[in-house]
Amino acid sequence: MRKLTENGRKIVLELPCQVRGRALVATATVHGLELREKGCRTVYLVPWQVAYWVGAKLAAESRRASSRQRHRGTEVNI
Repeated sequence: MRKLTENGRKIVLELPCQVRGRALVATATVHGLELREKGCRTVYLVPWQVAYWVGAKLAAESRRASSRQRHRGTEVNI
């Protein structure tokens, strides 16, 4: 996270990733996250349900990978 700003009642995050050479700005709203390029007015809404689903999927993949890595270390070769 590059910058966190409280704009009245909004929380605005400027993210370090770049889209077409511009920083990505995320604004939390009641309906979800509004994503836009810095300096651009076009807004893409990501509903909270989708954000939660993607986060859960990433967490499951991370747990699965760490579980595989742990099990590889406990193998016994005879």
